[in-house]
Amino acid sequence: MKFGNSRAFVKHLKEAAPDHFASVYLLITEDEYERQKLAKELCNSLLSGCPLDEHHLKRLDGSSHSVKELMQELGSFNFFAKKRVVLFENAQELKKEEASTLESYYAHPDPTVFLVLLSKGVNRATRFYKQTEKTGVILDIEAEKPWEKEATLTESVSTWFKNEGKKTTPGVAQALVKSVNNDQSMLFQEMEKILCFVGEREEVTFEDLNVIGSGQTAHTAWQLGDAIFSRKGREALEISNQLLNDGEQIMSLLRALRSQFQTRLLGATSPPEEVQSRYPYLRGQMLQKQIQQARQYGENSCRQGLLMIDEAELLAKNSGLPSQTILEKLIIQLAVQ
Repeated sequence: MKFGNSRAFVKHLKEAAPDHFASVYLLITEDEYERQKLAKELCNSLLSGCPLDEHHLKRLDGSSHSVKELMQELGSFNFFAKKRVVLFENAQELKKEEASTLESYYAHPDPTVFLVLLSKGVNRATRFYKQTEKTGVILDIEAEKPWEKEATLTESVSTWFKNEGKKTTPGVAQALVKSVNNDQSMLFQEMEKILCFVGEREEVTFEDLNVIGSGQTAHTAWQLGDAIFSRKGREALEISNQLLNDGEQIMSLLRALRSQFQTRLLGATSPPEEVQSRYPYLRGQMLQKQIQQARQYGENSCRQGLLMIDEAELLAKNSGLPSQTILEKLIIQLAVQ
């Protein structure tokens, strides 16, 4: 069985509870926050009435644990738990022969153990994918385009506040989503902060966003982007240093820059009406400014910039270099290319 969106998957969990869950689940989405959120919801459903402690939930990671260790855990017995979940993160690290080992387990799974595989991506043409779909349940969420993700998150924000008994002034939900550059983890933190701030008041307004600072970092990040696209390297370096000194994380800045480069690439390659249809908030002088910037900066520079940002993100995650060093190098590359 296979689902392509979280709503259908959650509905399936409710209908399958408590006696018709599958033995194997594979959750696939690029967004780590979404992946962990769905995994938690799945584990809560599978272990309904049981604590998520070390007896009932065992976590392994494909980047540091072998399939042999996974198989040992699947075959182990716990006197303190009648049912267990074995959660295997980074399943995209599985090699072909390791995947075959898991396929053999599918033939005779332990009825007291649920195997949950988490993956940021997968080859859908493999035997492993097809066997997992046949044996268990797959949630395979394809990556949304930036404007699609923005629309999805905007609807989610409005629904979340509504469920909390709050109305939102028109445009507030979209402004909040834009302020965090579609980052779901940061978005939830901002929503919680806003909810605490408004208290008993029934409506969330733009003034609330301004008072508590939601979106201020994103606004400055847009200034950083403007400086880069105008090839004002010194100004861009000053803004980036200010942001880092104010406690902004480099990953948030890289996401903001990636979003801007994606928008400019569209502006450099598409007519204005298509840009506006995908980004409805871009109108009038703002739309014209971004298209003009994009064309002056150039299509090739936009494409190269996206590759440079990806490279900087890899360095930020794996190299151990100071954030300021990584960001300064990136900005110099972007501003002079």
